[in-house]
Amino acid sequence: MKDCVSLQILCLLLILPGCIAESPSDNQAGSMVSCEFILDQILDGQSIIYDGVEIEGDLSLAFLNHSNEINSSISITNSTFKGKFNFAGAIYNKPVIFNGDTFKEDVDLEGARFQDESSFNDSKFEGAASFRRSFFNKVAHFEDCRFDAESSFTGSVYENDARYSGAKFSDASFKDVYFSGNTIFGDAKFTRYVTFENSTFLKSASFNKASFMEKSDLFSSRFVGKAYFFDTDFFDTVSFSESIFRDSFFNNARFIGNALFLNSSFLGPVRFLGSNFEQDALFYKANFSSDIILDGCAFDKLVLHWSAIRDHIVLNENAESIFNKLIGNYKTLGWLADANECYFDLRKWKQEKTKWTAITKVPDIFLENYCGYGTRPLLALFWIVPIILIFGFVYWLNGGISQTSRPDLAREKLNLIARKLSEEAFQIEYLPPEPKKDVSPYKSLARSIYFSFLVFASRDAGNMQTDGRVSSWVAWERRLGLALFTIFTYYVGKYIISYFMPGL
Repeated sequence: MKDCVSLQILCLLLILPGCIAESPSDNQAGSMVSCEFILDQILDGQSIIYDGVEIEGDLSLAFLNHSNEINSSISITNSTFKGKFNFAGAIYNKPVIFNGDTFKEDVDLEGARFQDESSFNDSKFEGAASFRRSFFNKVAHFEDCRFDAESSFTGSVYENDARYSGAKFSDASFKDVYFSGNTIFGDAKFTRYVTFENSTFLKSASFNKASFMEKSDLFSSRFVGKAYFFDTDFFDTVSFSESIFRDSFFNNARFIGNALFLNSSFLGPVRFLGSNFEQDALFYKANFSSDIILDGCAFDKLVLHWSAIRDHIVLNENAESIFNKLIGNYKTLGWLADANECYFDLRKWKQEKTKWTAITKVPDIFLENYCGYGTRPLLALFWIVPIILIFGFVYWLNGGISQTSRPDLAREKLNLIARKLSEEAFQIEYLPPEPKKDVSPYKSLARSIYFSFLVFASRDAGNMQTDGRVSSWVAWERRLGLALFTIFTYYVGKYIISYFMPGL
């Protein structure tokens, strides 16, 4: 019995060094690990832990020749994968950690399901990386990742947080992605084209201090939670057209290229505090349902009708500056109706803030109702026409100008007759015209109104005269007409000139 036990101990001592050499704990920096050995560990369901190693060969789920489920927890950090990495369709039931790794060749994780936490922090993908239609059940970590070639997350689903802060992308696609948790792309850099078309962000989406170097497309995206774009730089055209925002922040964002918000819907407050639109900002047919803040916002061509924001723009101590920027913007666009309406609202806002003790309060109220501060000159006709009619009626009631008009000897035809007194003498006699018949009451009223118009519009009433009993009324109408008609003609002229010289 003793000999048998001794023999067993001897065999164990001979086998143990080999087992140690092949153990997963053999993960010293710089050591080489074959892909076959890692696949064997996965088949055995062992925990895989390596740090600072080089992995030779291609890792492919096809080589496992079994179900797609992987029950090994995987932690391979600061290592280099020299071959291709193809675990498309794999189901990871335990945590997967690939922090600080370098993938030299293509990575294919299309359709992969990460049931537990997954982390690719600080990793570098030198080849194409595909996470198309992937599913992340727990938090997905991609902080400070670097994608040197094309990367695709199209159709992926994130049931928890998605963290891409500090990541750097070349061509990238997040089209049709569903982000259920908080999404973080803070300080991320997109060096080539990137799309988030038709993606959904159920909770907060943060792109603070991100850089979009080339064209970016967030067309038809849905931001159900808060959308943060603080200090974000868009160096080329960016499209948010037909996107939906619930509560959005674009504070201090820089739109160096064109910014497209065509048909976008802002269901909650939107803030462009300190934003800078250096090219065209197209908000044509955008819908606003809540506050819009433009304090400190710089723009040269903001294609956004005043009617779309007049009831939502937040007015504070910087309101006058915002109004003036918008007025200048509308004049540049040639939208004179918008410029006039914006100017009217500016004047009305200032008038409402003025106290009744101010000397300008009453004149401002009069100008608002008389001609809309010059933006609605035809409104003055609702004042002028009744005044002329009232004075004309007064003249008519007091005899008006129903009398014949004063004779105009320069134009009136003279009736003369010559009587022969002798062979050499003739007597010329003047035959006065037949007396003019009295005019009808209607014609008399019409003349009185016409006379009232001449008195109102000018000091010259032509060859018409009226009864002396209404001379004081004539004097008052002339004074009133001089003031009101002068204001009317001034603003009508200014209004017409603005169509030919919109910059004025």
